[in-house]
Amino acid sequence: MLTDGGRAVEISSSSGRSAGDAEGDDVTVGFRGFVLQGRDETGVAVGGSFDVESSSAGLVRPLSCVTGNDTVTHSSARVKHVVILVWNSPQPCSSNDVYFR
Repeated sequence: MLTDGGRAVEISSSSGRSAGDAEGDDVTVGFRGFVLQGRDETGVAVGGSFDVESSSAGLVRPLSCVTGNDTVTHSSARVKHVVILVWNSPQPCSSNDVYFR
């Protein structure tokens, strides 16, 4: 559920084949760690906040780097395939374009 001004952000693993895999053998590659923060085109953090969707509870830990909950990271080294978050832009937002890195 998105709140006013919220944008859904999904972090997901990729799938594909590597050399030596049999035809049709797709392998899903998970990920263990991540750090995500909204930044402007020059790389400066823009603030805002992340909400964790219930399906991702226990996988994500919020951090407060510039403002409260403006950054999220993994909460364990457990393999993850999808993490779903909602990013709420700051009001007013200092940038028209926000990049998640």
